[in-house]
Amino acid sequence: MILLKRLIKLSGIPNMLAHEYFGIDLEIVWKTVKDDLPILKKRLL
Repeated sequence: MILLKRLIKLSGIPNMLAHEYFGIDLEIVWKTVKDDLPILKKRLL
């Protein structure tokens, strides 16, 4: 369930990056890259 919530959260990132140029919190983006993407990578591979 936690992974599903994280995937749903991650799925909105491309849209946010494409349309909210000045509303992007780089700390949140970096935290996602650092904390969530390695977990996703392990699950997918």
